[in-house]
Amino acid sequence: MQIKSLLGEIDIISVAGCQTRIIIPKYKSVFDIGINDDSSNKYQNVFVSHSHADHVSGIWHHAAMQDFIYKREGCYYAPEENVELIRAYIEAGKAMNHWDNTKALISDIEPRGKGAGVS
Repeated sequence: MQIKSLLGEIDIISVAGCQTRIIIPKYKSVFDIGINDDSSNKYQNVFVSHSHADHVSGIWHHAAMQDFIYKREGCYYAPEENVELIRAYIEAGKAMNHWDNTKALISDIEPRGKGAGVS
């Protein structure tokens, strides 16, 4: 669903408990990545609100597309209290997909405290 807001056009997919993905083109960013599709792949920045699977399950695919298609690393940001859980989720995905002998698709997730900005 696309809506107009103070942030400009926003593309939203949200099914509670299943998947959430919000694209904010004006800021060249994706907010939550519970599903990843071609429309979110072109954005390098992903901000995760919390560590539930319906908000992070698309992160592996997004990272792979950043590497394979765009030849860059995605930039991932999450609340400080969720970073270790999301890192563990990513490591599990790398193991399941046999990415252990390839370049790290996600080098790190930058923790952000409440109200912290991104430069």
